[in-house]
Amino acid sequence: MAKPLCNVRFRAGDVPGVRYVSDRLVYDELFTSGRLLTRYWSSDGQVWPEMHYGGLRWKPDQPADVFRLSVNGLDLSGGYAWESASLEPFAGMEERPGHSQDAMHAVVQLRHAEAGI
Repeated sequence: MAKPLCNVRFRAGDVPGVRYVSDRLVYDELFTSGRLLTRYWSSDGQVWPEMHYGGLRWKPDQPADVFRLSVNGLDLSGGYAWESASLEPFAGMEERPGHSQDAMHAVVQLRHAEAGI
């Protein structure tokens, strides 16, 4: 059986995160200190061992955030809580001819208490 070209691996525990693999591209994110951050990119398909990350610390002013969001003038950099992560089916795919009905996407749910979102 052929190895799938794409997969997603969620991590739980003290430092949750997500690893996305598409063919030879590896993209890894971690959630720490209220921020969802880029952990690493690898274009050669190499998954880096966990032992390399024990001392990884991003400073608050380092631009490693996966996204930036501002709502009603409030900068929402940091301050998030990890809620959940899961694979979910794309809504409406069964109605689109030529598209796989079992297409999935990764969903990471964060909560920002100060902004109420």
